[in-house]
Amino acid sequence: MATDGLVDSTTDAALKSLNDIVLPLPVSYMPQTWSWAALGAVLVALVALASWRWLRRWRANRYRREALAALEALGRQSMAQTATDRFGQQLAELLKRTALAAWPREEVAKLSGDDWAAFLAQHATSPHDEVLGPLVDDREYRPASQPSGEERARLIDAARKWIESHHVPA
Repeated sequence: MATDGLVDSTTDAALKSLNDIVLPLPVSYMPQTWSWAALGAVLVALVALASWRWLRRWRANRYRREALAALEALGRQSMAQTATDRFGQQLAELLKRTALAAWPREEVAKLSGDDWAAFLAQHATSPHDEVLGPLVDDREYRPASQPSGEERARLIDAARKWIESHHVPA
């Protein structure tokens, strides 16, 4: 039996008594207890401290990045057969500039010969490869006696290791 679109009185009364669905309040993202807020603050502080220390270390090592870039350019120049007879002088000068950037001028500028080689060995973090000692002691002032290609590669590698790993007291 069709009611022709008419709803009986009982159904009509039941439909009118229905209310809309009440949605719950949205869940807050704020911590429910003070300990979670304190933990969050400590974590934010630790991240900020770690970021600050990383930035300080990165800025303090700027001279190392610049010295490594200059060493890379010197290495390319020396291996490309456009090497000048000043290779030993240029490498020793680069090491001296690197040391002057890290230590006080009064401590480093006066060093030469055996004292300069001892300084390089003393501040190396790994056992010092004796390749740099003869360079700064002997070849620094003798442009005529230039190293071979293989020896240049060893000198550049030793200089790179020293620049990357020398220890500067705080």
